[in-house]
Amino acid sequence: MADRKGRGTTEARVRRQQAAADRRRQGRQDEAQPANAHGAPRPGARRRRPALRIAAALAVVGILGLAVVGIFRSSGSSSSNTSTQLSGQLVAPSGGALTVASPPTSYRVVYEVQSYDDTGKATTSTEEINIRRPFDGHISSKAGAPPGGASQWDLVNVLGSISDTTTGSAADVTRVPPGSPAGDIRVDATLADLLDQRLFVTRERRQLLGRECQVYRTGQPLESAQVSPPTDNDYADACIDASGLMLEEVSVAAGKLALRTRAVEVDEAPQFPDGLFSLQGTPTPIGQGGAELVQIDAATSPTRGFWQLSPPSGYQQVGRYLLRVPNPTAASAASTTTSPSASTTTPPAPPLESYVDVFSSGAGFLVVQQGVSGSEPQSQSDQGTEVDLGKLGKGRFNPGVTGNTLVVHPAAGWFVNLQGTLSSAALTQVSGTLSLAG
Repeated sequence: MADRKGRGTTEARVRRQQAAADRRRQGRQDEAQPANAHGAPRPGARRRRPALRIAAALAVVGILGLAVVGIFRSSGSSSSNTSTQLSGQLVAPSGGALTVASPPTSYRVVYEVQSYDDTGKATTSTEEINIRRPFDGHISSKAGAPPGGASQWDLVNVLGSISDTTTGSAADVTRVPPGSPAGDIRVDATLADLLDQRLFVTRERRQLLGRECQVYRTGQPLESAQVSPPTDNDYADACIDASGLMLEEVSVAAGKLALRTRAVEVDEAPQFPDGLFSLQGTPTPIGQGGAELVQIDAATSPTRGFWQLSPPSGYQQVGRYLLRVPNPTAASAASTTTSPSASTTTPPAPPLESYVDVFSSGAGFLVVQQGVSGSEPQSQSDQGTEVDLGKLGKGRFNPGVTGNTLVVHPAAGWFVNLQGTLSSAALTQVSGTLSLAG
C-alpha cells in the first residue's frame, strides 16, 4: 500500500493493519516512500503508488457466510454514489441488537471499494480478502468494479511476517510480531468492550447478500486498527453480521464521503489454493530498517526480570521469539555525531529487544510481548482505561477492532503487553497468572 498520513509511529505491532489500510488507497496524486516496520521511511526503498488525498483512512475488512451466499456485479466504471447512507436494505430488528454468535475459522470476501477524492470523484477497485485464522491472510486488489481487471497489489501475512507486492515489482517482506493478519477484524471478541466504552454506538439493522447485519457507528474506519468515538463530521458506519464480518461500511471525514466498501461475494468455507499464504522474497535486514523475529527456547527464561504467563484453558504455546528492531534514537544520534576531523561515524547503539510469547486456540490468539521500557510498543489508542491488577500494579486496557490489549509495568523499567482475542475481563484474569521467572 502507499504510505498514508499519520504513519509516524514506531509501533511494529500494527504494521499489518496499517499496511492493509494504506494499500486500499486508490490515490492518483502524491507518491510517498514506504515505511519500515516502525514507521520510518526505508532507505533506498522503491516508491509505492500514490496516497489518496482524503482526511480519513478508508475501510474494508471481512469474514462471512457459510458458503458463497451471493455475487453483486456492477459495470466496469460504476457511477459515484455520494450519499453517506449505507445501501443495505433496512430491516426491523427483533430481540435487540444482532449478536456475533458464529465467527468462522476461515473465510473469503470480495469487496467493491470506492475511494473519494476532495471533489467527490470516486475511484473503484475490487479487493479479495482471504483469511485463515488466527495468523494467515492474503489480500489482493484489482482495478475497477467486481470482478476487477488488472492486478494492482498483494499483501500476505503469515506468522511473524508480512509481504507487500506491487504488480511488476519484487515483494517487500518485513518481520512483525504475530497477531491478527491484515484485513481480519476481530469484533467477535472485542465488540462488548467497544460498546461499553462508547467507541461503538448501536444503530439500525440492515440486510445485504441475504444476510442481516447490525450497524455500528465509530470514529474511524475499522481497518485503520485504531478506535475513537464518532463525531458529527468524522465517523464510519459499519454493518457487521452474526459471524462478526463486515458487509458494508461508509467512512465520512470532515462531513464528506471518503470511502464506501461493500461486500459482493462471501464464502465461509473456502478452498484455498496451494501457496496462497506463502511469502515471496527476503525480509528486509535490520540494518536497512527492517526487524528480526527469531524463535528461541520457550522452556527457559530468556533474561532476568522475565515474567512467565500461564495461558488460558485451551490455549497452546506456538512459540517464543526474540524481537529486535532498529533503535531510532541511536540512529538519529549516529547521523549527527560525525567528527569534523574524521570520516567515521559513531557506531549505532544495539537494536531494541523484546520477547514475544505466542499462544493460540482454534481461531483465537494471545500474544504476550515484554521487555525493557525502551522497547515498549507505542499505544495506538488514547481511548483506554486504567485497571487495577493487584500485585502487578496499575495497568491500561485498550479495546480494539483487531484484538484487545492490556499493558502493565510490573517492575521498574519493564513492560508486559498482552494482546489478543480476549475480552477485558479475560485479559485481566490472564494477567493475574504472570509470575516472575526464577
